[in-house]
Amino acid sequence: MEREGAIRRIDLGDGKAYYEVGEDHHEHVRCDSCGRVAEVPGCVLDDATAGVQKSTGFVVTSHQLVFGGLCPRCSESRARA
Repeated sequence: MEREGAIRRIDLGDGKAYYEVGEDHHEHVRCDSCGRVAEVPGCVLDDATAGVQKSTGFVVTSHQLVFGGLCPRCSESRARA
């Protein structure tokens, strides 16, 4: 299914394998405290692709970015502590 594009493997940097339905590309954000993952709507790197290609000479065919931070629940818990 992955080879046919029906699903896509996502690496979120925690050593686990995640899979998503082969839908429009988007980035993710993962909580550094509890591991909660959320999708970032749209692709925040589309505008950067042309610059990467121009500066490196590579033809960019894919990219992956995972933002790290604190989810609302963990952020609130730390603020109360």
